[in-house]
Amino acid sequence: MLKVMIIEDEPLIALNLTKILEKKGFEVTGHVGNFEDAHTLFNTHKPDIVLSDIKLENDESGIEIVKNLKMISDFCVIYLTSYGDDAMIEKALSTN
Repeated sequence: MLKVMIIEDEPLIALNLTKILEKKGFEVTGHVGNFEDAHTLFNTHKPDIVLSDIKLENDESGIEIVKNLKMISDFCVIYLTSYGDDAMIEKALSTN
């Protein structure tokens, strides 16, 4: 079973994603909304997939969190966002 970690600062969105993923057979290791909690959860569970919002509260960036986590271990990433400008897309693509 693939383990999924969610980085999302809106609790309702995170809970909905959790329910959907669990119904599809994924193990959701948890959801977090900031850099510090993401590191703790990632190091504890070593997920196979990270779903990350790009814009988080307090001007934190999901992209920067993912870049930092990829220095620890490799994993697949899926970004969730309502922002679609070219600069944001290029920045997201830089994390593979």
